[in-house]
Amino acid sequence: MGIKLKKANIQNSNEIHEMQIIAFEPLLEKYRDYETNPGAETFERVKQRFNFDTVDHYFISLHDKNIGYIRIQCLDDNVYKLSQMFILPGYQGNGHAQTAISKASHYTLVPQNGYCIQLNKSQNYATSMKKWGIN
Repeated sequence: MGIKLKKANIQNSNEIHEMQIIAFEPLLEKYRDYETNPGAETFERVKQRFNFDTVDHYFISLHDKNIGYIRIQCLDDNVYKLSQMFILPGYQGNGHAQTAISKASHYTLVPQNGYCIQLNKSQNYATSMKKWGIN
């Protein structure tokens, strides 16, 4: 049994918040970016994100243990944005994030930086990256 995406809901806000703090702590300590780092977000901010109908929340699970989180926002009929994703430090560097993105390969993911990553469903990895929405 490998990586699975398990739907999360508002009742999981506390677990997501605790995992987020752990996942982003090394970067928060290094850069001290308390205004923008997800590791410094409040529980209330994490909980608020469940108030949007166009956003889906998933735990990234390995052998029934939650090792990460992914949030996907629907922008349009067939356009989705990967809003946030993290893997707990002890599980990083093993391809789990790539596998989780592959599990969501029925989406066209539009990251915040304006690049569109389209996943090749047959090969399950990012095959192209192009500027999106700007000529």
